[in-house]
Amino acid sequence: EFSFIKNLQLGLEVPFISRLDASATGVGDMKLGGHYQWLQESIHHLNLSTGLEGTLPTGSEVNGLGKGVGGFEIGINLGRWWLGRFHLMGNLGYGVTTLNTAGEREQEIVLRQALVTRLFRNTIYLTEEFQYQPEFHSGPGVIGMEKHQSVQFSPGLIVAIRHGVEWKTSFPIGLAAADPNFSWRSQLSITFGELDSLARGNPDAR
Repeated sequence: EFSFIKNLQLGLEVPFISRLDASATGVGDMKLGGHYQWLQESIHHLNLSTGLEGTLPTGSEVNGLGKGVGGFEIGINLGRWWLGRFHLMGNLGYGVTTLNTAGEREQEIVLRQALVTRLFRNTIYLTEEFQYQPEFHSGPGVIGMEKHQSVQFSPGLIVAIRHGVEWKTSFPIGLAAADPNFSWRSQLSITFGELDSLARGNPDAR
């Protein structure tokens, strides 16, 4: 993540995915994007940002590590720290993919709720994320739009190694009957510039 302009942050995400059923391990779909911070909790008692993110089809669709198509997502994020220890965040987004080899396109609405709990100083954080994602498919052979619902719960952990460097790991669990999957995700996040993803907006961060 790069932040050399005040309140503007650019980021690149390279996920490493290992399915818990040992069927596949490798790099997933890379994401490139940015967000702008409109409100900061230290001033406005609330964190508010909007973002734009593009997906690159770098993960293997055959092995279940990626979707095999590119796309983009726009979103709005709201968040606030409580008692200096709990950060509650909500996200509403809309995404659309490029056409796949069959000429089909996917659109999705993304609703996320996340809670970050500081366990030890500003170093170790416990995370949980709940995501509801209805998807709509259109293209040749599809009458109208097919709807597929994805519901996912992801417990995880963040370790702030040093200022601007964080290691994140999570275990996404598919809760929908049509999408019962389990996986493990891990990534290293590096921020250059004035913003730190956990300390930003936290009035108790030092």
